[in-house]
Amino acid sequence: MCFCNGDQWLDSDAVFGVRQSLVADWVQQPDGSYCLDFDFVLNRAK
Repeated sequence: MCFCNGDQWLDSDAVFGVRQSLVADWVQQPDGSYCLDFDFVLNRAK
């Protein structure tokens, strides 16, 4: 899950445990939808 930067509930979200690494800028598109660029990094299996 990724959270929207500036959201009013970031500091009070007890369910999902918001971490700064999960907060990103969501950019509204002309059609009203939102775009989010986020890099997921996976650890190698041991």
